[in-house]
Amino acid sequence: MSQRIIQMNVDQPAVLLHDYAAECKVKVVSMEETTEPISILITGKNLVPHKFRSGKLEDDKEFKTVLFKKQLTTAWFPVSRSISEYLVMSGDGYNCALWQFIDQRGEPAKGTIKKKKFTELRNPKTTFHGKTISIAQIPEDAAYARVFFADRTLETKDLLGNRLQIEYGRIPTEYEPYKEQLIKLPSIQTGTEILYENGEWYLQKDKNKRKLRKKAMNLFTGAVLLVQGGSGYEMTMRYEKKGSPKGTRYGIRHRIEDPNPVCERIDDAKGLHFTYTMGNQPVTPYQNDFDQIYPWSKIRLCAVSFSEDGKRKVLYQGEEGFSRDGKAGQVMVEIPKFYTKREVKNGYDSLWISQEKLEGFELDPAFLTAEGSCSHIYIGAYFSSKHGDKVKCVNHTEPMIKRTLKEIRTMIRKTDGGHYKECDLNAILAVQKLFMIEAATLDSQSIFEGVVYIPYLIRNKASTYYARRDAKASNKIILLYSSVTKRFIKGDSVTVLNRWSNFRNTPGEFQRKVLNTKKLDGKFLEITFSGPPVDIITKKTGICCLPRVNGDTDIIKYHTGRRKFADGHSSFKYRHIENLWGNLSVFVEDAYVCNNRLSVLFPDRTEKEVNYDLPVQNSILLPNDFGEPTRMCIKEMGYDPAMPGFMFPSVIGNGASTSSYYCDAWYNIGEKDKKYILTYGGAWDNKAYAGIFDFRAEFTEISRMPFNGSRIMLR
Repeated sequence: MSQRIIQMNVDQPAVLLHDYAAECKVKVVSMEETTEPISILITGKNLVPHKFRSGKLEDDKEFKTVLFKKQLTTAWFPVSRSISEYLVMSGDGYNCALWQFIDQRGEPAKGTIKKKKFTELRNPKTTFHGKTISIAQIPEDAAYARVFFADRTLETKDLLGNRLQIEYGRIPTEYEPYKEQLIKLPSIQTGTEILYENGEWYLQKDKNKRKLRKKAMNLFTGAVLLVQGGSGYEMTMRYEKKGSPKGTRYGIRHRIEDPNPVCERIDDAKGLHFTYTMGNQPVTPYQNDFDQIYPWSKIRLCAVSFSEDGKRKVLYQGEEGFSRDGKAGQVMVEIPKFYTKREVKNGYDSLWISQEKLEGFELDPAFLTAEGSCSHIYIGAYFSSKHGDKVKCVNHTEPMIKRTLKEIRTMIRKTDGGHYKECDLNAILAVQKLFMIEAATLDSQSIFEGVVYIPYLIRNKASTYYARRDAKASNKIILLYSSVTKRFIKGDSVTVLNRWSNFRNTPGEFQRKVLNTKKLDGKFLEITFSGPPVDIITKKTGICCLPRVNGDTDIIKYHTGRRKFADGHSSFKYRHIENLWGNLSVFVEDAYVCNNRLSVLFPDRTEKEVNYDLPVQNSILLPNDFGEPTRMCIKEMGYDPAMPGFMFPSVIGNGASTSSYYCDAWYNIGEKDKKYILTYGGAWDNKAYAGIFDFRAEFTEISRMPFNGSRIMLR
């Protein structure tokens, strides 16, 4: 068994126990003639202190006392950037966030923004991502933090509950009340040691060893140790790394009437952790337990090709000859078969995954074939790109846009002998289940916002997307500075056009990059773009973003992570699948909605209809008005005992929003007797409506929209 050794002193006072056994050994050694007494404070993952102050932070320095507890701020609590760079606040006990950090001397910590912006959270009317939780970055020299978290003067006061959790990392987990254990240790002299082993404390000098009447340390995964008081000592902790998680039933559940989207881990998933990397840095202090658990541990990136006689060849990442550029074949993600169970009972909606066919479990429908079942499915790691009259799934290509599902089917049939197909509903729902249980949240955008907040052109020439100054043969366009145009950032894929028919992402003339943005005179924004110069005509030439290029996340070494761009601009990948939502909506095969019922076509060509009605919107989606979240966001998923794994909305609105319940939008036009295909994931301008539960029943197989595209699959 490998061991972990931690040395603690006044300069490194805190440590988080994670992914290691609770059994440990501690040795405290005096570095001076006599040390002062020290205490070890052991707390759980929830850092929120017992006491709150009645008052609010005016900015990052000032605190204002108020009466009647209308506004609440936490007491100061210790933090350590050595544990994690981030803190995340979740639960239901907050509706705002303003953070403050100080160093050991009580001075504002370095790196603290001089004027922090007050953030209102959990507003049911917001259309923006990142309003469910609050994530704060810990300054390098911060020793203590506090946060103004509840404001009963806001409209969201009625949403306030009693669960408030602040923990290390960027990923919210299931709520646990604050808990602590305080162990006071005596002062010691040079040559004397305090030892902890086998649950007992000892005082040792030379060869004499005397037991101390102290309680055993209550250590557990997620425990935070803080050494308080004293100086002139060194504390060493040694503990063994625990083995891989063992179990068969990995599940989550959430109370149907609870708006808090963070789920409870159940059965063998209890106590497990999920993480990802931002760039190549982990965003939590935990390791990802699911890397050791089937089926997640067996999900692999690969390249798939076919010989002339139709024989399939799979080359895995790390093997000789593997590449992402198409030379080794289509870049796919191999997912092994698994069994699932979903149950709606006693006010809870529960979901499980297992490697085995346990009682009540069934083979996930994604692995059904006309012959019975398959051992793996393969899903495109990237969006499909156009190559002549065929498609490819490779990096450094532009996602295909402005094609109908009917056209896409034809192109896929001409590709590699026609072995591939457009991704179907069963495959998408299989990945959805994997993500839900691993991340343990209904709010997918609290994990990855995705590419959802970049500008999309509208035809109104008076909008701020259009030029405000003429220019001949230029690589610069000047726009009005607005809440829309300020969303353009360096690195965005864009097109510059004088007519709508030129809305394309063909490399060169149409597919360009933002090279720089510059604010002029406080009123205008100058955008410098790549590619051939173009004549700019006032109120005729427009600029708009396009989907980010396939392979945007290849620089991330871990299988799950996000680029470190501005929120809403950052591509991500989940288990090698890039931009599972956002950036582009994808057509979904083998399912349709008619008369508000979902019908699914299975591999044996049988068709089944889910036995509950899907909600209908009363709003029309426009480019500059995507609808009200209170009429589109999902509150409850339907349940058909004959098709339990098909989670589609049965209730929308009624208190649901982009920061409560499922947090994503559902859109169904619902015209009588009209058959709608599904699109999935949301596009690059859909803000908080996009996400892992985002489906739209709005188009037919001959609809041609700029924001719809393709992702291929294989059984």
